[in-house]
Amino acid sequence: MSASHMIDILSWIDDPPQKVKEKVKDSIPDVLTDVHTFVPFADHPIKRLLNLIKPNMELGPWIAGGAGLRWYQGLTTDSSDIDVWFRNRIQFEQVFYTLTAYEKYFALVCKTENAVTLRFTIPTEDRSTDQPYPDYFDVQLISKKFFSSPEDIIDYFDFTICQVVTDGDQVMIGPRTHYDIKHKILRFNGDVNSTLAVKRFTKYLCRGYRPIDGMVAQMMAIPDLKLDFKDTDAYGF
Repeated sequence: MSASHMIDILSWIDDPPQKVKEKVKDSIPDVLTDVHTFVPFADHPIKRLLNLIKPNMELGPWIAGGAGLRWYQGLTTDSSDIDVWFRNRIQFEQVFYTLTAYEKYFALVCKTENAVTLRFTIPTEDRSTDQPYPDYFDVQLISKKFFSSPEDIIDYFDFTICQVVTDGDQVMIGPRTHYDIKHKILRFNGDVNSTLAVKRFTKYLCRGYRPIDGMVAQMMAIPDLKLDFKDTDAYGF
């Protein structure tokens, strides 16, 4: 995606067309109770969100990254961002404008060259003491790169444990993902972003993952490795 392309997207977000501004909706739709069977504890908050995004395993958009990893382990979303990945610019626009039409529930938090982040405030009627949900989730719409298939997203991730892509019903993982998640193993997949390697490596160490033998040496051998912890992430989470 070109720099001018990204500037266009961000300018639309700053100043959406008038016809979009006028489509503000007060009430978020109810949920479809017979879908999103892969997502554990998928009661109203998550189902509402997925019903608005309309992920599709074949055509996109897709949910991938931290939330997918938690769902694969049978955990709630907790404090993880929900990262949405797209096939093209049109899908990105459609989801952005669909969510922000419900301005009572979706607020723009930040925008970077990598993603646009919206804060989804859980409707009061959906909050339950039976589920450990927070009051809100952050939804990151990944805009740095678009993908033609879920396989392309899987290949893009830096760690095997992150190679989880879902539409809420189906799930696709990398060839080593299940084993590495089960045994809490940290392993590189393909190319590694030198700027993010230390930050993301440390994050998963803190979550109890153990690097495979030689991984630290492999990381330290990366040319121009950045030993800082800037809050930027090419993977969207």
